[in-house]
Amino acid sequence: MLVDPELEWPLHQQLAAQLQAAIEDGEYHEGERLPSVRELAAMLRLHRNTIVHAYQMLEYAGYARSEPGRGYFAVMPIRGSLPQAHLHAQLQEELSRLHEHITQVTHEVVQTVQAQKVQGEAHDREVLQTIRETLHERRRRRRLWWLWR
Repeated sequence: MLVDPELEWPLHQQLAAQLQAAIEDGEYHEGERLPSVRELAAMLRLHRNTIVHAYQMLEYAGYARSEPGRGYFAVMPIRGSLPQAHLHAQLQEELSRLHEHITQVTHEVVQTVQAQKVQGEAHDREVLQTIRETLHERRRRRRLWWLWR
């Protein structure tokens, strides 16, 4: 395995790609222990955190599993079962929820400010304080909502 620091591609990604290819090509079999973080760091003359990051990427992609105190082990994922598609769908759903939430909060704040201006009560400091209070209350309710989800 070789990593090239001259490439714009981060070292941990280069290493993860090479390890993934090695697993796919059968150099490491299902359940076989991958080189230890220290061994690989010494062999490639990289910081241990770089190796750990590469292994975490493999684990996330479904090509490795970690066992605390024992190391990382090769896993051959079943095609189509990689977590990326599922995670992408979850992220899209969460982004949609956040967008709705931001739109709702913005609408509430605008309504509150407009109501105060119509009543002639609004001064800049009061408007800002009202916005802060509204956002704080929404944030508090949002936090509690997550508990019941």
